[in-house]
Amino acid sequence: MRNLICLSVVLFAMSVNAQNIEKADTVTNVKDVSNVVITEVDGGVNVQIKGLGEDKDYEYTYRHDVKPDSKVSVSQDWELKLPFTKSSDKKEHKPERWAVVSGGFYMGFNSVVGESVDMGMKMGKSLEFAWDRIIAVRYRPFGKGFNLSLGFGIGGKQFTITESMSRFVGDKNGVELGAYPEGVYPKDSKLNVFSLRVPLNVRQKIGDDFSVSASAIMNFNTNATIKTAYITENDVKIEESFKGAPVRKVSFDLMAALNYKCVGVYVKYSPQSIFESGKGPDFKALTVGFGFSL
Repeated sequence: MRNLICLSVVLFAMSVNAQNIEKADTVTNVKDVSNVVITEVDGGVNVQIKGLGEDKDYEYTYRHDVKPDSKVSVSQDWELKLPFTKSSDKKEHKPERWAVVSGGFYMGFNSVVGESVDMGMKMGKSLEFAWDRIIAVRYRPFGKGFNLSLGFGIGGKQFTITESMSRFVGDKNGVELGAYPEGVYPKDSKLNVFSLRVPLNVRQKIGDDFSVSASAIMNFNTNATIKTAYITENDVKIEESFKGAPVRKVSFDLMAALNYKCVGVYVKYSPQSIFESGKGPDFKALTVGFGFSL
């Protein structure tokens, strides 16, 4: 530590006799010091100094012997606080009970369960993207370990029928599974649902790195589009689409996740049919995927 007089004096207040008080003298002055060791051995005091910087090759050892009936007092004249060290009298930081947070960004693959499982939907091409907690309020009732949050986010689910002679057909009043026109090559038929989401998330830490969470998510499905593509005999690609497919306006999802630090995997189940009752194929969604801060 530069410009610090290390052992400005190693002050020894010694009372050899009750009547004789001997003043301490400056023994040595080293400006750059890496290490100072003071030990009491065999009735005396031993001081060892090692240099730093310009004085890195400097070593000095001082020994002072006292009589057995003498008193030796050694004191440090400055308060030294080293960087990157914890203070013993500092209180441990406790996380705030209330906080505004963000998280729940993930991607998944949709499969279907229900009466229409044979409609030719491919899980690898039926995707979900979401940012469930663009902003959320988090509460820690016990200080740490366990927390719950209520947030707001967005997301979208896509259900794709591919390599099948079935497709989504219909309008705003109703959708069903129908056949492609004769003589065409089917490409795919997609249902895209966009929603505003309000998730209630509960999380519990397991050790320092792992955590588990469970969420109940309310979806306000604001837009649903059906798009079908096929190729004619003349190699012309035809696309047909319409907006306003009759999906449920409000739906619920149940989600469970396992996190390692900020990365996690999840499984999600939609217990309600995607379409409104009687207005479309009866199927529910089961999704698995991965994401961040689930």
